[in-house]
Amino acid sequence: MNAHPANNPMISVIIPAYNAEKTIAACLESLIRQSLPVTAYEVIVVDDGSSDATAQIIQRFPVTLIRQKNQGPAAARNAGAEAARGDIIVFTDSDCELEELFLFNITRPFADPAIAGVQGRYQTRQKSLTARFCQYEIEERYEIYQRSRYITMIGTYAAAFRRQIFLDNGKFDTRFPIASGEDFAFSGRLAAQGYKLVFVPDAVCFHRHPETVKKYFRQKYFRAYWRNLLYKLNSKAILQDRYTPQILKLQTLFLLVSPLFVFFLVILGLRSGYELPSALLALWMLFFTASTLPLGRLTWKHSPSVALWVPLFALIRAAALSSGLVHGFWSQNVIDRIKNVRNHVFSKPRYEN
Repeated sequence: MNAHPANNPMISVIIPAYNAEKTIAACLESLIRQSLPVTAYEVIVVDDGSSDATAQIIQRFPVTLIRQKNQGPAAARNAGAEAARGDIIVFTDSDCELEELFLFNITRPFADPAIAGVQGRYQTRQKSLTARFCQYEIEERYEIYQRSRYITMIGTYAAAFRRQIFLDNGKFDTRFPIASGEDFAFSGRLAAQGYKLVFVPDAVCFHRHPETVKKYFRQKYFRAYWRNLLYKLNSKAILQDRYTPQILKLQTLFLLVSPLFVFFLVILGLRSGYELPSALLALWMLFFTASTLPLGRLTWKHSPSVALWVPLFALIRAAALSSGLVHGFWSQNVIDRIKNVRNHVFSKPRYEN
């Protein structure tokens, strides 16, 4: 067993689980195999209203099980943090498997009392083209992390916080109904207040990415949909986000204005023939493809066969993000304002003559 560098503080590992019967056992088995003494940490699993055998599987392991009605992962993680006994709380997901040194490495930075939060990294053993692309795009973000001493965004697949700081700063916002940005909203709020957050690449967990293009598009779409709420809560995150590659923001913006561009091409084609619109469309495709070169180069180092598909995946990603952003903005802003005006108008008392 490894001696812990932070004077052996009690660690609480918190896992939200919803209909996770296919993955939760492997997750918990990886926690049993951790290098730290079992007395150094506890494991709390919050069953968020599962309708399958998740709870029964959890009960086979020496962990604390909390059961609640389905309220979403933010509420489940908050419930685990409130019940935790550790000074350090570690979050991971029910479909993650942790390397043996994961807990040792992710809690090591807390030996410095100035550190409030830590981000680990994930890898994957999956072989599908889509899943491998997902891994390489997250590697691009890790490269951004490693350029800075401190970071501003922490994802809960591999995250650690000082428990008191977590509780004192409002926990995760339960207005996020799915895993869709509540972790970034919280960590961004900490960073804005001057708390120091760091990235530890040696704290590795194995994660399951979407296996198909359809699932990948859906994941990106809903993350973008709820990113509107994140930006509403912290508008500075749009510019101060050190997690999202700037070129990805540009690609998403490019797709957002593409309908206007296509409309312009149609009008131009009707007036002057289609030679010029065809050239402009080719230029559009060339520009977008060129924007994928940084990710393509990184991917090529790992897998040339996946790198060939990077422009297509980048286009799918940008389409999902742009459409999700538009839908989310409409639903969370425009429709809400229409409802507020309607309620204000029809709530006025009417007087009879």
